[in-house]
Amino acid sequence: MDRVPFLSMVFMVISCIVGFAIPVILFIYFRKKKRADIAPFFIGVIVFIFFVTVLESSVHRIVFGLPFGEIIKNNVILYALYGGLMAAIFEETGRLIAFGFILRKNKDKNINACMYGAGHGGIEAASVLGLTMIGSLALSVSINSGIISTILDNIGGNDLTRLQDTVSTSTMSPSYIFYRV
Repeated sequence: MDRVPFLSMVFMVISCIVGFAIPVILFIYFRKKKRADIAPFFIGVIVFIFFVTVLESSVHRIVFGLPFGEIIKNNVILYALYGGLMAAIFEETGRLIAFGFILRKNKDKNINACMYGAGHGGIEAASVLGLTMIGSLALSVSINSGIISTILDNIGGNDLTRLQDTVSTSTMSPSYIFYRV
């Protein structure tokens, strides 16, 4: 079986570190250098988790479960329009609620908007980039150590096909693909 190149794994580690470091660095910078309040950071995190990962994901499951959901998924233009519209609706609604009601007392400093963005974008970077790279690293280690063969032998159906595709992508992709900084 093919192996995941060492350089790919190095790039996964770098991307993972960056994904988790971004929110920490921004938090420290805005707090220490710009004297931003702490609350907007954590409100940004909570808004992202609730509005994007809970509410928006629920709508996606419903929409893609309907007959026209397949039409959307199979048409690049419709999928892009749908994705952009859903992101706009949920993220902007979250921001409106956060700034209009929750963070009213923090509106005196413009830098608090940046602190909110650091929380919102930071948790997104950590979850999308950081956690994804942890999963990719775990898969890479299992591929390179040979454990993946045992795993592939014990699953079947769509799960087997998906995992085989993922293994193939991990071993065949150029290393720079995993460098997302």
